[in-house]
Amino acid sequence: MPRAVRVCPPVFAAILALAVPLTIIRGAVPLAAPDGQVATSAQEASPGPTPPGGAPPGPAPSPTPAPPAEAAPSPQDKNRGPETGPQSPEPGAGGEAEGATAPEAPSGGGKGVIGRIVVDGNIRVSDTAFFNSLHLKSGDPYDERAIQDEFRRLWDLDLFDDINVESRKREGNVYDLIFHVRDRPLVGNVAFVGMKAVTEANIQERLNQAKCEVKRGQPVDFSVLSRAEAAIEQLLAEKGYLQARAKARLTPVGQGQREVTFHIREGAKTKIKKIDFTGNTMFTDRRLRKMLKLTKQAFWLTSWASSKTLYHPAKFDQDAENIRTSYKSVGYLDIAIQPEIVELVGGKPKKPQGTPKSLTLVAPGTTPGAQGLEDEDEEDFEEHPPAAAPPGETEKQRTRRVKAELKAKKKSETPPKKWVHLTVPIDEGAQYKVGKIDIEGNSVFSGPEVMARVPLRAGMVFNDSALKFGTKRLEEDYGERGYFYVSIDPRIDKHERTADLTLAITEDKKYFVDRIEFGGNTTTRDGVLRREMPLTEEDLFNVRRMRLGLRKIAQLGYFQVGDDPAVKPKGETDHVDILVQGVESSRNEIQVGGGVSGVTTRVIQLGAKLNF
Repeated sequence: MPRAVRVCPPVFAAILALAVPLTIIRGAVPLAAPDGQVATSAQEASPGPTPPGGAPPGPAPSPTPAPPAEAAPSPQDKNRGPETGPQSPEPGAGGEAEGATAPEAPSGGGKGVIGRIVVDGNIRVSDTAFFNSLHLKSGDPYDERAIQDEFRRLWDLDLFDDINVESRKREGNVYDLIFHVRDRPLVGNVAFVGMKAVTEANIQERLNQAKCEVKRGQPVDFSVLSRAEAAIEQLLAEKGYLQARAKARLTPVGQGQREVTFHIREGAKTKIKKIDFTGNTMFTDRRLRKMLKLTKQAFWLTSWASSKTLYHPAKFDQDAENIRTSYKSVGYLDIAIQPEIVELVGGKPKKPQGTPKSLTLVAPGTTPGAQGLEDEDEEDFEEHPPAAAPPGETEKQRTRRVKAELKAKKKSETPPKKWVHLTVPIDEGAQYKVGKIDIEGNSVFSGPEVMARVPLRAGMVFNDSALKFGTKRLEEDYGERGYFYVSIDPRIDKHERTADLTLAITEDKKYFVDRIEFGGNTTTRDGVLRREMPLTEEDLFNVRRMRLGLRKIAQLGYFQVGDDPAVKPKGETDHVDILVQGVESSRNEIQVGGGVSGVTTRVIQLGAKLNF
């Protein structure tokens, strides 16, 4: 162990202390930085909190410099322990690796070996579990690179919020390692407060879809909490609450456990007062508004009963695709729909947080700029204590005051709706007509047979929807002949309001059916489902017959087919396997009926049906 050095006279001791200071490097980044400084902890190594699961704060430790050889310790210092500072526990004060003994000093002045290994600060993770996961052992060669790799491996386990490594050099070129750790707390409970438009089940379903579900018993991960906040705000935005905010708060509930509470402020709903279009000549504003399926402007008689009048940028982008498809169906292949301009009706518009970059918000009579729908400071999620009762207040006055406070609180929690006016700029471009049509790679169907399935001819106004219909029909006809992996790539060459079309067909090869299997049928036997399938093993693969069999299975009422069957080729052969997934239908039915016959005759009918 390093010891303090005393040399007489005191002048030499002072010079020695300045020349060779005795230091102990601790922290997750103990190696010297490029500028010569040394980080002594994970917090000093990187400003701000390090998110769990992220990159570890830094590499391995540096050993304590040894005293110079010419300074011999005095007899009084031989009984004194090492001067390690107040924050460095003695080796053996925390958990120590079992069976750790001081190794023999290496001969010849080598790099050194690892002596005792100690861990302290761990509460949830036991000493035994820590040392079992540690790859470094007592007696291994002391290598800073190996300690750095071990540090990063421990950090990647996501078990600790902080890891500091300390090394101490003692006699015989032996280094003791001390791991200072802080356990990562576990989630003890999850709660959601403050929401009215959605339920807790809706939130849990959205978090599950976004793969950021917060579960009890798992370590607290701030990156997951941040993604959960964004998912909740996105869910409320789809309901029309563009100003919704969600904040996760951690509350200690026990040793090593935290309760996660999501405080939710929904804000005001945003409804669409009017939708206008500019730059459109082919379609009128009224016809363009009818193309919008998910977004509608409010009407005083029915707006209260529809959620389509709520403004949400993502839904409007989906509706804009319908407008784009309609323009391409009449030859406007270069149609461009610019970001919508949003004006706040009856107030100064401000930009909401989380608004997409494609959204432009301007005030009436101004040019698009940095203004937006909302520019408020972050809402205060803290619960404010009730006001103190005035002195000499009677019971009747207190009752009135409490009622007034509750009424004001309820009014503040339900902000008024906000109305917006949408203006959508459209750049139609030129209208194209069909030029020449070429077909490449076809061998199963001749050129005229291919053209019979594509309703486009030279000189016609180019119809993109007709082109997609023709290619889909052509793929189905190829599928009936066993060409399941056929690919049709339409290439369009535009010049001088004329669009030349080239259909590049990759036919691949014919495939035959090898196996047909069913999944999810726990009660219905395979034979019952297989007899409804007109496609059998060793038949030529036929897409239309396969779909006919799926419809006949659904008509049985026993088994509901889910998504499209999975068709997988068998290696390099010309055979495929078909897997049909589904779920069992409910087998029990209860029927209740009644009727009246004549003047006085009444009939009541009850029935039950059980399917086995």
